[in-house]
Amino acid sequence: MPIQRLSVTTVVPSRRDPYKYISFTLETEAESFDDVFEKLAEDGCLKGHRIQTNEIADGTRVAVERTPHIVGLNGIAVICPVHFDYVYSQEISADA
Repeated sequence: MPIQRLSVTTVVPSRRDPYKYISFTLETEAESFDDVFEKLAEDGCLKGHRIQTNEIADGTRVAVERTPHIVGLNGIAVICPVHFDYVYSQEISADA
């Protein structure tokens, strides 16, 4: 099944800045963005993997950590497609 790369913003304030909210990249299995909506509407939650990225010298974002996550509808403010591209560290080493 295809993977949807999503940007999730929660209703939880950041510890560093109470005027900003925790936001992260989430990968979830779904055919399309509409299917993500359907999963949320049916279950009230979304299972996937939180992706931690770092930017390297040439500006490429590299996924360095992938952890299982379940996000609940009551904790989500916004979900949208990711607006940047990233690769996994294995892809960088394979291309080198």
